[in-house]
Amino acid sequence: MTHTLPHRTDETSAAAAVHDLGIVFNMTSTRTPSSVTQQSEGGVHVRFRDLSLPHDAKGAVQWLRGDIARNLVRAGITAQVQLTRNEFPTVDITLPTTSDVRRFVSLVESGMSDLQRVGLHLRRALIEADIDARVLAWDRDGTIELLRLNIEPALDLYRVLRGELGQPTGVGIETWSEILEFAMDLMNALHQAAGISLLVDPKPACDSCRQPNRMVISPMDADEAKALTAAIARRGAPAESLLEGP
Repeated sequence: MTHTLPHRTDETSAAAAVHDLGIVFNMTSTRTPSSVTQQSEGGVHVRFRDLSLPHDAKGAVQWLRGDIARNLVRAGITAQVQLTRNEFPTVDITLPTTSDVRRFVSLVESGMSDLQRVGLHLRRALIEADIDARVLAWDRDGTIELLRLNIEPALDLYRVLRGELGQPTGVGIETWSEILEFAMDLMNALHQAAGISLLVDPKPACDSCRQPNRMVISPMDADEAKALTAAIARRGAPAESLLEGP
């Protein structure tokens, strides 16, 4: 199945390409890089550490390096690949240009499950709307989850779903009773804007676990996540563009 996924607004930006690469890796269920470093020329250096290789795998290491390089070339990606065999085996991939970074993003996306692509689509929509929330896709049970939202990102989501500019009016978050009421308002906004019925469970601040007041939204199936993505994309253009005149 092919999905048309939105990218960040600044498509030609090297920083945006590197940022998008990090988002894509976070959505995959495979090993994520230990570091992703932007290069001055617009490219990126990606390092994977602690590869699971047998101790006597000198030949296998060379094969793995060649196999990675061949797959990158097959995808039209110019890259330098270095695989080091030591106590902590590492593979270093250097992509010289922003175009190579974008092609590498597409290559990683091609290995995702359909559910992960739906989650990625939602994550990108959240970023476009300036909502600070991570997304996890659980292939084992077919659900997509917004990680616990602090109150401020929850307010941003509520504002976007209601199509408001600036902070939403008539919402209090100073007392626990106001936070409980806001949870109901957010649940209603999800239903009205996206047509989905999700439970919004407010959780109080926890000193021992260093968590502030937050909202926990129940997991979604793929169709619910697509509906939420469409609602955010429809209503959640970045604030600066909404404030600009025609």
